[in-house]
Amino acid sequence: MISDAFTFSFRKAYPPVSVAIFEDVKEVLDAYLARFERLRGVSLACRATVDNADQAIKIFQRSRPSIVITDLSLGEKANTDGFTILRFIKAESKRTAVALATLHSAESTTCIEAEIRQRPFDAVFHKTDFKGISAFITAKVGEFQMEPLEHSICFRRAQFRCP
Repeated sequence: MISDAFTFSFRKAYPPVSVAIFEDVKEVLDAYLARFERLRGVSLACRATVDNADQAIKIFQRSRPSIVITDLSLGEKANTDGFTILRFIKAESKRTAVALATLHSAESTTCIEAEIRQRPFDAVFHKTDFKGISAFITAKVGEFQMEPLEHSICFRRAQFRCP
């Protein structure tokens, strides 16, 4: 009974942080959904595969998630839609955290990997690094949920500051 009351008050005080996952392979998306649905404080904004950057951008505009996990190349042809999505999101909302989940390695030396290192992604993960992506989401959820509390504390300090 106590845990139910705590859970209710926690959810009321800290509403879930919205997370969108832009992935074109259904099996990978299903694995992400199964893993991330269990994270506390997370609400998944996108539950369908995305075939290109335009679809992902429309979903972003509609749902305005706080965290985006995107694949580098969406759809049949090899492309760099992840960069297009990143540019759009960072232009629209500097506050949104964007992570890249790809099969490319950040330490590799090909042109795409060099470009990945130069882009302002908040994090880069291998597609199968569920533990790392979960830790990233959990850390960002904590940051987003603490912002109102920090703002309130700073406001009260300023309000009651002694001369």
